[in-house]
Amino acid sequence: MLNQLSRITAALLCAIAIATPASAAIIRSTATGTIDSGTDYAGVFGAAGASLAGRSYSQTISFDRQTATEYQSSQSSEAYSYGSNLAVTVSTTVGGITLLKNLTGAQAHLYNAYGLSANTSNYRIDQLDAYAYRNTATEYLYTNQGIYSYQNAFGLTGDVAQQVTRNFTAGDSSYFSFEFGYANLSHTRIDGRLSSVAFNASSAVPEPASLALFGLGLAGLAASRRKRLAR
Repeated sequence: MLNQLSRITAALLCAIAIATPASAAIIRSTATGTIDSGTDYAGVFGAAGASLAGRSYSQTISFDRQTATEYQSSQSSEAYSYGSNLAVTVSTTVGGITLLKNLTGAQAHLYNAYGLSANTSNYRIDQLDAYAYRNTATEYLYTNQGIYSYQNAFGLTGDVAQQVTRNFTAGDSSYFSFEFGYANLSHTRIDGRLSSVAFNASSAVPEPASLALFGLGLAGLAASRRKRLAR
């Protein structure tokens, strides 16, 4: 029994030693709203050529801020996390049908302006904006979602990883544009408005050492159970 515990302990220490911590700081914007105009020419949300006007939608744009460039200016009361060669996930749902695209080499940003929240004399606007774009020989995707106000403060701090939700209120303005298509096919194009948008920072991805410990723990339990059954 002692030898078995020694072997398990050694395996755990080895796993910790070779596992390199690798956490990701995923930031995302999730918008929901109603489509004002749009036709699904590419047929990604149902029948090709169908009108999408009047349907509800939701969309999430996310990427790892550690791979992006960040900029924050207290003078202009704005903050960016952006890049032109990012791994970006765009998940768009219309009428219960989801188009999930994991893009590499994409342009994207999350942006907030917080002039109203900071009560600055200049740039008196609060805004949440997210964007993603990639164009290849086989596929094209562009999307932009946002909400802003010259009257209502959103409670922003100037941190793009701030967890904040904004539900559309009188005095706000919003926008949503989405275009997607495959090579040699007509694109699906959507324009609409937002009912809500949420900027959220996710928790870090589990480190490899933690995953290794968990896996070895399960293996140890299984081995112990087999040994008891053998008796």
